[in-house]
Amino acid sequence: MLRPSALLLTLIVFLGFSIGQAQITQGQFITDVPRPPESSQPPKLNPETEKKALDLVETLSEQVLNLHASANRIRAESEVADLLWVRDEKRARTLFTAALTQLTNQISDLDYSDPDVYQEMQRITFSRQELVMRIAPHDADLAISALQQTRLQTDNRPRYGG
Repeated sequence: MLRPSALLLTLIVFLGFSIGQAQITQGQFITDVPRPPESSQPPKLNPETEKKALDLVETLSEQVLNLHASANRIRAESEVADLLWVRDEKRARTLFTAALTQLTNQISDLDYSDPDVYQEMQRITFSRQELVMRIAPHDADLAISALQQTRLQTDNRPRYGG
């Protein structure tokens, strides 16, 4: 009976030592990672570079309409709007509203008799979450409005009565 106990004790000691070493190594590795300097302001860009970047984003916003899949259009419009918000809030709002309209159209086009409707609802829910999370840092009221406009029904029957 003494041998199995001694073997078990030895195994526990070695495993405990190995786990302890792994934790120390991970802690040392994490502290060795260089951190970027913290600054309160983003670095200033060259005005020429900034103009080129804005022109590129504007070009992207125009080409978004050429995407065939509405889920891709919604995602691209919301990303471009997020990028444009600081420079052109009105244009960004227009893009967010267009993405919201497309998402609302997807919801209204759901066919609840289709056996794959729940997969489509899951994709729509993901797009909805992504859109609202992009809108929220810029305009909380618009984000709440987006949530209200894009509510999903579980089926096509009226929710109350009827």
